[in-house]
Amino acid sequence: MTEPTELDLSGVALLLIAPDGSDAEGGLLGEEEKLIKAIHATLLEDDHFKALPNPRLERIEANRGLSLEDNGVINLRYSVRGAVSQEFWGHYGPHDRVAWKSGVVTVKRSLVAQPNQK
Repeated sequence: MTEPTELDLSGVALLLIAPDGSDAEGGLLGEEEKLIKAIHATLLEDDHFKALPNPRLERIEANRGLSLEDNGVINLRYSVRGAVSQEFWGHYGPHDRVAWKSGVVTVKRSLVAQPNQK
């Protein structure tokens, strides 16, 4: 898995969608934030993304009606200076992959050691 990077989410528009399709209350859940940071880190390593002039994360959409492994669970929109905004749909999957044409970003979930494991 691409290691999540530090990502300042202040000033980024946040849309949370409840399982029934209505607006959800509150902020990002810890697992959602980890996935968002992993998606962002995976994009930062992609050659097509690197070629964008100064992409800036402007909106996050989290669909709470889906699991973190489902397509469409997280949407990230980046504004691009002098170009059309770019949107990416991210989720956990078997490996890190950016499908540039479809905008789907898959990141491999890292295994977290249990407290009694080394």
